[in-house]
Amino acid sequence: MENLSKEELERTIETIRSFKKMIVEIGSKEAVISHLINETGLSEEECEIAFDIYNNIKLPDGV
Repeated sequence: MENLSKEELERTIETIRSFKKMIVEIGSKEAVISHLINETGLSEEECEIAFDIYNNIKLPDGV
């Protein structure tokens, strides 16, 4: 497995932050999943799994 660079980690954290911000802006889980389906073309199941994973990631303040 290749090591993760600092830049890759920073991009990943920013992606998580953006996703969490979208959750707050859009509101309900169902609305977020619907948005993800429309934007990505992924299945409802895949979008629901992604929602659950990202929504449960805890980032410390300042990271």
